[in-house]
Amino acid sequence: MADLRLWGKLLALGAALFSLPWLFQSDSRGAGAAWREFGRRALGGLALGLAWLGLLFGVAWLLRRTAGITPMFTALIGAGLTYLLLTVLRPRWFWEHPAALQARSTIGDAGTLVFYSAVSLVLLGLGVFGVVADLTGR
Repeated sequence: MADLRLWGKLLALGAALFSLPWLFQSDSRGAGAAWREFGRRALGGLALGLAWLGLLFGVAWLLRRTAGITPMFTALIGAGLTYLLLTVLRPRWFWEHPAALQARSTIGDAGTLVFYSAVSLVLLGLGVFGVVADLTGR
């Protein structure tokens, strides 16, 4: 259970650091309107993010209890699924993040989509094949 708490803290810290540039973007409507919209979107995003994390941690706990699967592999699978979901849905805060904009300007939208999909598939593969190797003892 301590491993899950550590992964949760690392995931929350990573998400906070990832969103800092988006938080300080300027808006032509003025600071008041921008902060009100930010607050509305932040609460919705926070609720959705907490629901997704709750689902991932619930699945990790269930897999640990029933199948004895190490939380590290569940975390890799969860990170891969999250990254793949964000790549496919392309929410504004993810797709217009400065790192994504840099990748999009360098290799184009299609190239960025392929790259992000490849990263998510690598994470999924590491998690799935790690589980298989862990369960079979190889």
